[in-house]
Amino acid sequence: KKFFTSQQSTLPRTVSELTTNDAQSVVSSSSRNESIEDCSSSNNESSKRSKTIGSLKDESIKLYGGLAKEFESSQISRLGWSSRDSQQKRFHQLLRFIDMGTNSKDDGGSEVGRKKISILDVGCGVGDLYEFLTETSSIAARCDLEYVGCDIVAENVLEARKRFQCRATSSNGVVGGANPLHPKFLAMDILDINGKDGAQRYDYVVASGIFAVDGHDYDAAVLSILHKMLGLCERSVIVNFLSSHAIPEARLPRYHYVEPGRVARLAGEVTSSFSIHHDGYSHKKNDMTLVLHHPAIGRN
Repeated sequence: KKFFTSQQSTLPRTVSELTTNDAQSVVSSSSRNESIEDCSSSNNESSKRSKTIGSLKDESIKLYGGLAKEFESSQISRLGWSSRDSQQKRFHQLLRFIDMGTNSKDDGGSEVGRKKISILDVGCGVGDLYEFLTETSSIAARCDLEYVGCDIVAENVLEARKRFQCRATSSNGVVGGANPLHPKFLAMDILDINGKDGAQRYDYVVASGIFAVDGHDYDAAVLSILHKMLGLCERSVIVNFLSSHAIPEARLPRYHYVEPGRVARLAGEVTSSFSIHHDGYSHKKNDMTLVLHHPAIGRN
């Protein structure tokens, strides 16, 4: 596989969308050499970081578990968001890539069936995306929505169940029940959802904010999670990252900002069909969206 690096000569700060073909087209002999040097430098930095920080999972639990206890009464602060608006801007960007299609109509123009969409929300927190889907976006109004959320911070999952009066689901992530349209929340790591034991597949697997924390195993952990997410989806995986192109005053020290080229390299190790979108957020340029397309559907 070719490495891809995001440098000023190959990836302008104003880039709005990066696709697999784009990544391949900008790789030259010199940039490949630079990529090898970057990887070596990255390995050295990773070795230094391992002495000071834990794994991505451990650091995430430390941060978000701590926030859940410190800001127990605030649904926004306990998840690390600066405001409800900031959180919902990310949700809007994730939902851009969900195809709601059109409902079937009879000869008279009346709807005769509603499209069904299933979503797995990784790092669901206290269920804010579910609330957004059902109360703010048009998805629930146009489709029968099946929603499942999972999170490694148990306190947040308990709060989500309390908010939406949910029951616990089986420990291996197998979701069942009389009414699949009720939201369900799992207090577990997505890597522990065992597909071999019958875990269902979802049209879309999404995540907002789970890669915003650094860890000494960052690249390996991101790869494992993306592989797992793609294995559980039928159509697309949609996640976001904090971008290294964020303006300096927008950066917060407790979060991890990643080069778009680095995200492209990781995505390319998971699937040959992906796209990166650096538009649609704000003038701060602090986020990007990665979409992995299931091999069975490509980018259709």
